[in-house]
Order: sequence, then structure tokens, then C-alpha cells
Amino acid sequence: MNSIDLGVLQRFFSEVCDNETEILAEIASDCVQETDSLAKQIHNAYAVRDWELFNRSAHSMKSTSRSLGGVELSKHAETLEHLSLFKTPQFDPKMLTEPVSMLNPLVRSFIDDLRNEVAKLGASI
Repeated sequence: MNSIDLGVLQRFFSEVCDNETEILAEIASDCVQETDSLAKQIHNAYAVRDWELFNRSAHSMKSTSRSLGGVELSKHAETLEHLSLFKTPQFDPKMLTEPVSMLNPLVRSFIDDLRNEVAKLGASI
């Protein structure tokens, strides 16, 4: 199953990149690096219970992945973002354990699928 919404990626390629494969390659490459870095930040922030960094990183991942068609990863990042906002006395960081553990497979799938779909459009990252 492809984790990239091809319609979103195609619109991005057409509207933002003006169908220029070099532009798409540069942006997609930056997105891959950023997504990988954000995943590490989320894991590190979770480990040290830095909820501000956790929330900010999840928010950035949500936006970054959505722009290139990573709808599934974007929705998961949005879930992480929202869960990290529940700082009530009943807040239990363990409620984030499973969603955080699901992050890396979603990131890997997004990055692999993005590389494949960008290649189909004639660009390489």
C-alpha cells in the first residue's frame, strides 16, 4: 500500500514546482531529511518528557509530510500533537507509548514511497 496521496503530490509538483523535476527533487530531499530529523526529535523529546519540543516537532512533521502527500503520516503526527497537549493532572505519558512506537514504520514508509513516487515523476532524491 502506498502511503503517498498521489493527487496531493501531483498538485504540489504542478503548482509549487511548476513541473520542474529539479525543484521537486530538492524539496523532496529536504522533506526526507526533515522528516527523519523530526522523528528523532519526537522520540528524544518523549524520552525526556519535553512536551513542548514533542508538540512542536509533531506539528512540523504534520505540515511537512502533508504538503507532499504523506496524509497517513500527517494524521499520525497530528494525533501525537494533540495527545501531547493533554497536560491535565490525569495526563499519563504512557498513553503516548504506542503512538510513538508506531512513528518509525510510518516515517520509513513515507520516505520510501516518496522516493518511489518522485522517481516516477522523473526526479531522484
